[in-house]
This record gives sequence, C-alpha cells and structure tokens, in this order.
Amino acid sequence: MVFRQPIVLLIFIIACIRFGFLFASPLDLSPDEAYYWDWSRQLAFGYYSKPPMIAWIIKIGTTLFGNTTIGVRLPAAILGTLSLIIVYLFTKEIKDKNTALWAIGLTAFSVASSVGSYIMTIDSPLLFFWTLSMFSFWKAINSSRDSVTASSLKGNYQSHDWYSAAFWWILTGISTGLGLLSKQTMIAFPALIFLFLVYEKGARKHLLTPWPYFAFAISISMLIPTLIWNMNHDWITLIHTKHHFEPNKNGLIGGLKTFFELFISLFGFLTPLTFCLILWSMFRGIKRFFLLSQEDRYLFFLGSLPLLMIFLLSFHQRINTNWPAPFFVGATILCAAWAKENAKRLLNSAILLGIVITTIVYASPFFFSKLPIAGTKLDPFVRLRGWSELGAVVGKIAAESGYPEDIKYIISYPRQTVSELAFYMPGQPRVYMFKASKKIKSQYDLWDTPWDSDSGWKALIVKPENKKIKFSQLNLLDAIHPLKHIEIPVGGSHKKGYWIFIGERHKKVRTPQEELR
Repeated sequence: MVFRQPIVLLIFIIACIRFGFLFASPLDLSPDEAYYWDWSRQLAFGYYSKPPMIAWIIKIGTTLFGNTTIGVRLPAAILGTLSLIIVYLFTKEIKDKNTALWAIGLTAFSVASSVGSYIMTIDSPLLFFWTLSMFSFWKAINSSRDSVTASSLKGNYQSHDWYSAAFWWILTGISTGLGLLSKQTMIAFPALIFLFLVYEKGARKHLLTPWPYFAFAISISMLIPTLIWNMNHDWITLIHTKHHFEPNKNGLIGGLKTFFELFISLFGFLTPLTFCLILWSMFRGIKRFFLLSQEDRYLFFLGSLPLLMIFLLSFHQRINTNWPAPFFVGATILCAAWAKENAKRLLNSAILLGIVITTIVYASPFFFSKLPIAGTKLDPFVRLRGWSELGAVVGKIAAESGYPEDIKYIISYPRQTVSELAFYMPGQPRVYMFKASKKIKSQYDLWDTPWDSDSGWKALIVKPENKKIKFSQLNLLDAIHPLKHIEIPVGGSHKKGYWIFIGERHKKVRTPQEELR
C-alpha cells in the first residue's frame, strides 16, 4: 500500500492536521489577509506594497470556495504541503531518503511552517516558488553532467539529455518569475545562484551556455507587466520597499538591539533546538567551506550564506522575522544532513520539541480565549478576534440607517478596519478609507474614493475608539453627526470600542469656468 511509505504517511498526517485545523479554527482573518483579499476583488499587475501574486492566488481560492475564510486560507495550506513535498524530493535528489525525512521533520514541525500553512501571506507562495526554483536549478545543472556544456551548442549530446536540461532550465525561469511576482525577496535567488555558478568549478561551465541567461530572461520578462504598473504609479512599490531599509538611528546600541531582536525572535520562529542546529551548521559550513562537496556548497550558498548576511544586516537596520524565511530551506536541509551523522540525538530532540510546540500552536486558539490574558496585548490571537462580530454589528447599524439607499458609502480607518469590514459586513460591500493626508499609505489611497464624486452623499463612518479624527479628515466632510458607540468582545472580558458617525458631503457646485472645461 502507498501509506507503507514513511514519507507518504508523514506528509498525509501533516496535511490532515493542517487542513483539519483550517476548517475548525475559531480565528478570524488577520488584517493583512483581509487586505489582500480586498486586493483580489480588483485584480491588477501590481499593488501599493507587494507584487500581485497574493491577490491572484486568493482570487483562485475564493472563486473555488467562495469569499470565506476557507477560500482565503486554503491556498496557504495547499502551498505549504506542496512545499514539503518538494523539500523531500529535492533532499532525496541531493542527499538520500533518510536525510529527506529528517529535513521534512525539521521543516514541518516549527512555528513558522505551522502558521505559514494557515495564515495566507505573501510568504506562502514565495516559499513554494523558492523551494521549487532550488530543486529545478539543481536538476538543470545535473540533468546531464557532461551534456550541457559549450559543446552542447554544436549538437554533441543525446537528445534526451538536451530536452531534460531544457525542461529544468525553463522551469527554473518560470518558477523564479512567479517568485518575483510573490515577494521582492525572490530577487536574491538569481543573485545567489550566479555566485554559486561563478565560484563552483564543477558548475562554472554552465555560464558558457545560454541556459542560465535564458532562464533569467524568462523570469524578468514575467515581471514586465508589474514594472509597467509601477512606472505608471510613480514606482510606489519600490518607494514603499525602500522604507524597509532605513538604518538604525542609535548607532552601535541600536544595531545591537535590532540584532538581538531578530536573533531571539528566530528561536520562536523555528523552535529553539532547530535554530541552534541551523546556527551550528552555518558556522560549520563557514569553517569547512573549502572542503564542502558541490551539494553542500549549493545548500550553503542558498541557505547559510544569505542567512549570515541577514544577521550582519540586522546590525544596520531592523529585520522582520519572516524576511530570511526562504533561506532556511537550504539551511535546514544542510543541518539535517550533518546532524544525522554528527548529532543525531540532538536532531531527534529538535523534532520532538517541534512536535510539542506545533501541537501547542494548533491547540492554543481553542483554549487561549479562556485565559486571564485573553484580549490583552499579551494575547497572540487578539488581532484575529472580533472582526466577524464587528462586521455583523456595523452591517445591522448600516441597514437600520438606510444603507445603501439613503446612506451611500461605508467609510472607516485605518486600513486594517477598512479591510476587515469589507470582508465581514453582510454582502461584503466596498468600504472606503477615511484619508487623513494626501500621502499614499495603502492600496486604498490608489483607488477611487467617494470624494471623487460631484454629487452629494451620506456615509456611515466607523472609527476605532483609540483613533482620533483629524482636522484634515473633518475638512473632507460638510457635516458629521455621532450615531452610536459599540463594543466588540476580543477575548475574555476585554472589548474594543468603536464610534459610529453619519458623515455628509454636499453636492459640488461647479463654477462657470469648470463648466466650460
């Protein structure tokens, strides 16, 4: 039977746990998930802060399974499971079946993998395409060790070898392009494999063929529509991305702070023992770099090396915990291979601890709401509760106030509340941002607004209790009337308050000069 194969049984069990949790989870969409879902309702080649892949994938999920939490999140579980399968195939190809099982265990049983296969973020497609690109590139340069050389251009090779190499090079280009459409981090992949090809004597011959350049051309050509979109929007995505690289302002003290913030957070991100094993393999790789095999050096270039660079960069600026996520694919496989031979007891302990922590992660949403800290800042799930209740309450108030006949628009801020209302209000209406300045700070600032209309209108305005209405916002309205104060439970006895207003905008009177135009 197929389930007698350990890897099939293991991935089947992991998939059942992930899909079972997905369907049973009591947690609402995170603000970012709802935000990306709102993007998917207006498909484009680019968006304010991210490439378009996240919106495209969510659109596929909601088309198949409806505009529900399952429709939004199911792609994350599917991509996470497919990534594990590719990790296994790649590790088996580059090492052996036994190492592949250990690599799957270290990868699957971590907080990062558990959360990443549940919450639909840009990291889900990024990790899938990064892993696929690592696998396909390795297959491309090893599909025939002697055929894909400069002489292959003259036809001195078997046709099977040529077609095999062509398939894997083309797949590498396509997968890298799809990764670039998922997250900006993917740009590191072609840079790292170029460094590997330049350094690795046994692989350097591929630089004399057109295949690496052809694969790169494929990936870049897939990005052209997104680049054109950015060009037409004043390069807004690049400008937003640039803010992530602002340096520390406190010199050495600030650098040490941001380094330790990243370092400590990764203990939880990967589980403590797994992170220690990865650090051990990274320093072991540095120490024995010139003695590494081609396989180990490839994993080092795609995993340990960029991870080391991230650590050094963290002295310069703050690094989000998920930024180095794709680099842990190669680093984890490398540490699994070495630990299997040199630290098997620690490897066993790392996976057992990972299973325990993963079990706690999946179980905690069901009992955490009963704890005294539920609903406080110490509650890790507080941002995932209360949104469906808020949507239902605001929807009822809107209907009682005459929406959509008398009340024409629903307006709110900040963007987190805007996107959650759009998803959870009955009928999932378009919800608009109540802008506070002329600066573009989210995708909502790029779309049309009620203020573009010349006709008069009324709107229901939803304001979080802890947010102030600025004068710049008041100036957008001709009148504003308090309607109601509501409180939404977010865990335990804690509630989050909102004020509901009716805002009015009078019909714009056009001057004779405007009429002539």
